[in-house]
Amino acid sequence: MRELIFKIKWLKSLHTLFLLCAALSAIAAENRVRDAAARDQLTAAVREWAGRQLAVAPEQVEIPPLDARLRVPACMHPLRLEFPFATRDSVRASCENPLWQAYLRVVVSPPRVGIVTARALPAGHTLTTADLTTRSEEHTSELQSRGLIS
Repeated sequence: MRELIFKIKWLKSLHTLFLLCAALSAIAAENRVRDAAARDQLTAAVREWAGRQLAVAPEQVEIPPLDARLRVPACMHPLRLEFPFATRDSVRASCENPLWQAYLRVVVSPPRVGIVTARALPAGHTLTTADLTTRSEEHTSELQSRGLIS
């Protein structure tokens, strides 16, 4: 009888330990998802800000992936963004509450420019330089967003 009671207590302890591990695993997974979302939000905010400061489209601002170990707590105040160095290739993002800061590298890529026809041309038309013009990537993105090109 004593042996049976011991086995029951042992199984209950094992069951409790299993439930605790499952709960901790779920919490850890939720934290990883939340941290990834916070890193994505930080990256987006820095991209928008740097684009405005450098007078380029945000799509031209590239930010290398942040270290997955970087924890970005929710900031209770607006983020403070600044270029901490004269080279303007890094942005310091800081928060007052809770107190933290992170440095993000920024790279500005030149806009892509392509050659397109200046107007609709009939089939068989021989192209001349007057038929062609250049369009920047921003213009192409605008046309795509309006559903005019794919």
